[in-house]
Amino acid sequence: MTLEALKRWRLLVPGIMILLFGLYYYSIIYGKAYAEIDLTKISLQTIVVVVFGGCYYLLSMRYIITNYSQKIFVKNIKDKLCAYYSGNISEEQKEYLLKNKDLISVFYDTIDNDSSLKQQQKIIYSNGLFWTSTADIIVISLIYSILFFSSIYWFDVNKDELLRTGLILLIVAVVSLLFHVIAVVKHVKLSNNQLGVIKTIHQSVLDQKITAIIQNI
Repeated sequence: MTLEALKRWRLLVPGIMILLFGLYYYSIIYGKAYAEIDLTKISLQTIVVVVFGGCYYLLSMRYIITNYSQKIFVKNIKDKLCAYYSGNISEEQKEYLLKNKDLISVFYDTIDNDSSLKQQQKIIYSNGLFWTSTADIIVISLIYSILFFSSIYWFDVNKDELLRTGLILLIVAVVSLLFHVIAVVKHVKLSNNQLGVIKTIHQSVLDQKITAIIQNI
C-alpha cells in the first residue's frame, strides 16, 4: 500500500461507517426498512462519505485511541536509534534526542534512501490502515452505541431493536479494541525489522546523522 492510498482510506473508512450506521439508525427510528432507503445516487453517497470522513478527521476523534499507541511507536524508534549510536553521548544529549523529533526524521530519511526498507514500509502502511481503522470502529461504535441507548428514552419506537443494536455496537467496540492491540504489537515488530536493517546496513550513516544533531545542540 502506498502512502497516498493510506491517506485516502483513512478518510473514507470512517465516512463509510458513519453513513452506514446512520442509515441503520434512521431505519429503526422512522420504521423504514434498510433496503428501502435510496442509495442509488453513487455521486451523492461519495460526497456524504467524504464530508463525514472529513469532519471526523478534523475533529481528530481517532486520536483518542491512537494517541497512546503512537507514542509507543515513536518511543521505540527513538530508544533503539539512541542505543544503536556507536559514539559517545551524554545524558543531556540523550534526553534531548528522546524529547525532540530529530531521530524520527533520521529514521524516515534512511528508509526513503533504501529500496528494501521502502518495500517494508508498504507493509507497515497496510498494517497502519488496520491500526487506524480499528480505532475508528471503536470510536464510532461507542458513539453510536450511546446514541442508540439514549434513543430508547427519546423515542417510543422499536425499543428492543435500539437496545439490541446498542449492545451489539458495544461488543463490536470491545472486539475492535482487541484487534487494535494486535495491530499495535505487529506495528512495533515491523518497525523493529526496519530498525534492524538500519543497524546492520546503515550504521555509519546513522552515526553521521546523530553526530550532526548532537553537534548542533
